[in-house]
Amino acid sequence: MAYNPTKSPRIDDVKAFKGPDYTLLIKWDDGREDTVNLSGLIEMTKGFDRFKDDPSAFLKPTVSSWGYTVEWPNGVDWPAPNFRSLADAQRPRTGQDLKKFISANNVSVATAADAFGVSKSTIKGWRLKGTDKLPASGELSLKYFESNPIALVARIKPRRAGRPLKSVE
Repeated sequence: MAYNPTKSPRIDDVKAFKGPDYTLLIKWDDGREDTVNLSGLIEMTKGFDRFKDDPSAFLKPTVSSWGYTVEWPNGVDWPAPNFRSLADAQRPRTGQDLKKFISANNVSVATAADAFGVSKSTIKGWRLKGTDKLPASGELSLKYFESNPIALVARIKPRRAGRPLKSVE
């Protein structure tokens, strides 16, 4: 079953990995699996900072509320949509993802370059990466435009042949 953003995602199973990086394996009701790193959340969020004092509590997550929440014995809990958003934000983007994005949005390489604030040759190089991870600047830009389609529209400036028009005063 494909993910439907209008339907709240549900978690079928969750497992924690041992180690200092606070990582969960989440199995979703739509068959998707995500490895989600909560280190930033634990470092920067009140409530989650409890795991700093008791890292062993992190290793005991359970699915609750019919799959809509993960909770721990120390009282910390977090909803499934937040895990899905975090997983999407952490998923690396590749040259293949950029190709799909350009095609899906029906933009040229030149237009994509303008929107991303890079040269056409940079966009072409990133697309050639195929399954290789994009550099951070390309990955962050692509994630931003994927999550905020209106931002792409705001950044597109049509290219016109000839001299630029003079402003009328």
